[in-house]
Amino acid sequence: MKMKPILCLGIAPALQRTLEFETCEKGRVNRALARHLSPAGKSVNTGVALQRLGLPAVITGFNGGANGRLVASQIKALGATPAFTRVAGGTRLCTTVLERATGLVTELVEEAPPVTDAERAAFVRRNRALLRESAALAISGTLPAWAPDDFYRVFLEDAAARHVPRVIDSHGRGLLAILDTCPELVKLNRDELAATFPGASPGDAARRVLALGARALFVTDGPRAASLHADGGVWTFTLPKISPVNPIGSGDCATAGLLSRWVGPRKQKLPAAVRFGLACGTANALTKLPADFDPAAARRVEGQITAVNDRGC
Repeated sequence: MKMKPILCLGIAPALQRTLEFETCEKGRVNRALARHLSPAGKSVNTGVALQRLGLPAVITGFNGGANGRLVASQIKALGATPAFTRVAGGTRLCTTVLERATGLVTELVEEAPPVTDAERAAFVRRNRALLRESAALAISGTLPAWAPDDFYRVFLEDAAARHVPRVIDSHGRGLLAILDTCPELVKLNRDELAATFPGASPGDAARRVLALGARALFVTDGPRAASLHADGGVWTFTLPKISPVNPIGSGDCATAGLLSRWVGPRKQKLPAAVRFGLACGTANALTKLPADFDPAAARRVEGQITAVNDRGC
């Protein structure tokens, strides 16, 4: 039986421009050695990575203008399905600067333009309809200033009513306002967790996420150890050392990887799915463009990740 697609719900897709330099000097004229254009944004990266792993993905967001048309066409060419809500404002352009000599990666991020009430209503209607034929819901992205704190609530509640697994990768007010919907998994990086609960230790912040309703919490920390808090225990994952090329999008690829094993045909338990997710995120950091990793490379990395829970297993 053909698998239903995973709905990758986000707000702000982007056209990603990746520029390569030997070095880039602040305050000077710098000439790029190479230029790449690719679709990006958290939900886009997640959906493209899912498709790369062989799972069908539908990607949503507010999309408009010439940049938006290019983003949609590139997503189609990669095999995923764009289901954007058209808006009058143009889709943002974000720039990654790669320095070959130093390995430094600098990200220049444009904010997405505001949307009208009518565009917002159209987005809600379309995504609620898409949820009816989805295998899982992956919500990604921080809320923009115009969005109410509980913007994601209606989608999480609809998914819960249909017994559709829910993963949310957001933080701050957009996360705190919906934890009482009890999402199956919340994913954050360590900085986002700290920003959501200022002054709390990582352990206390994790316990607060679970106490407020999340059933499980997955915390990444770049190349450092990651953790999964679930079923009353904590798993710690140690990643292999690599020489990263471009880590942008690695967290989104980790989300895609865990979804591919958690709700995909293989149906692994969450700790095993998280381990593969981290392998996908690591493999992504070895590539120049977000979500452009080789699944075979991820499978090789998977065998190098150690996982230990707080019971010593």
